Amino acid sequence: MSTFQVSVNAEGILLLTGELNYAAITAELWEQSKALLAAAPTPIRIDLSGVTHSDSTGVAFLVGWVRQAKKLKKTINLLHIPEQMRAIIRVSGLEDLLPVG
Repeated sequence: MSTFQVSVNAEGILLLTGELNYAAITAELWEQSKALLAAAPTPIRIDLSGVTHSDSTGVAFLVGWVRQAKKLKKTINLLHIPEQMRAIIRVSGLEDLLPVG
């Protein structure tokens, strides 16, 4: 079972913690995410420093968040992207969609 959580800190930054992989991405997580994105100020700041492991499914989840944010006419800023995720983003050619800085 995956141990992944999304929370919001006092500054409104979305904090992702745990393993962001296939097992973590459930319909419940997606519904929770849509509500959090809708309520978040723009730009939506997402802190990934707490992500302990991610695979390509985790990166695809972030792409889904970017698409959802665009529907809401909001932008996303990714903070503290783990190197493992940076590598997947680069290899997948997603740097324009998910800037890795």
